[in-house]
Amino acid sequence: MDTDDLIADLGHHPPRKPSRPASVIVAAAALASLVVALMLSVLWLKPRPDLAVPLIVDNHVFLLKLVFTVSVVAAALPVVRDLSIPGRRIGRASILMAIPFALIMVLVLRELGVHHAPDWPSHADHAWLECLWQIPALAAPALIILAIAVRRLAPTNLTRTGAYIGLLAGGIGAVGYALHCHHDSVAFVGTAYTLAILETALVGALLGPRLLRWV
Repeated sequence: MDTDDLIADLGHHPPRKPSRPASVIVAAAALASLVVALMLSVLWLKPRPDLAVPLIVDNHVFLLKLVFTVSVVAAALPVVRDLSIPGRRIGRASILMAIPFALIMVLVLRELGVHHAPDWPSHADHAWLECLWQIPALAAPALIILAIAVRRLAPTNLTRTGAYIGLLAGGIGAVGYALHCHHDSVAFVGTAYTLAILETALVGALLGPRLLRWV
């Protein structure tokens, strides 16, 4: 078949589009990833023994953990969806992605203004290291599930898409970790959680060209 015949054939048989919209595919993959992360959190890390207490006594920091992590997931979803569609620009969605991190850092600075700087790390002790590897561990299945789903949509910027998939997966892993985390400190949430999520984003950026390559 020469070039002219190939062009004509492609004109009569356009490329098949996904059977479902990109938003449905990405949202379903994120939901499945969240279920897996929560199951791993319950079966592996175990929920904190006093989990019911912060909910009953209105523990604002515990609720902040959930709001922050869920906000990261919610902000990353439309970005991943847009990057999954060839030719689609992410526009303001990337700016919205920064809002949860900016707000949590404002709260961190506020807490540090109340507590002396040498005192607040004592609330975290060895949990820093645990957080920095356990959130990425919980996020690993999400990263794989999301990459498989997004790959079907034929993204073009694989490194950037992989980074945002990593952010989304990191947020999902952080939701699961929040149920286990014993440290109710804004500074711990704002720094350790953020670093762990960014770790997953970095892994996603590095693996994106391989995981998302569809040709």
